Amino acid sequence: MKHALLSLFIVALVSFSAHAATVLHMDLKTLSKEADAIVVVSVEDVQTEVKDGRVFSKATFRTEDVWKGQPMDTFSIRYLGGRHGNLVTRVPGLPMFAEGSREILFLESHPKHKGWAVLGLEQGRFVLKEDRVERSPDAHLHPISEDGKPVEMSEFPSDLKSFMAEVLGANE
Repeated sequence: MKHALLSLFIVALVSFSAHAATVLHMDLKTLSKEADAIVVVSVEDVQTEVKDGRVFSKATFRTEDVWKGQPMDTFSIRYLGGRHGNLVTRVPGLPMFAEGSREILFLESHPKHKGWAVLGLEQGRFVLKEDRVERSPDAHLHPISEDGKPVEMSEFPSDLKSFMAEVLGANE
């Protein structure tokens, strides 16, 4: 009976938290300072595979512009999530990329995996639509302050020139 109640509690907990990720809030200044690299990229390719019943994706990016750091001309990020046939895996808060998209990524290096990850989950990803900067429409995040209180996602300049000026200004 104890195991059944514990299982029911775990299922309930997962179902309540499955729609969004709770993360420590990072405003644009914090993202800019903590990122190992900040790049404007085009998503060149997204490949998926199924392992242990879950979909994993590998997005390959072509770097268009470097605002900070030294990433390669092309690089890939592997992540849990994506669509493979009829199977979908979605991890709230983790970015999912679409081929052909242009984005600004705040990256942190992962020497152990010899690669990159998006800093702050979806907080470190901005989608470019012409000269407009937007948050990803599937950024399912609940940011919190250091004392654990909920906060709203930070505002940021929506035109590319102002966004770039704020990011570069934070690193001076």
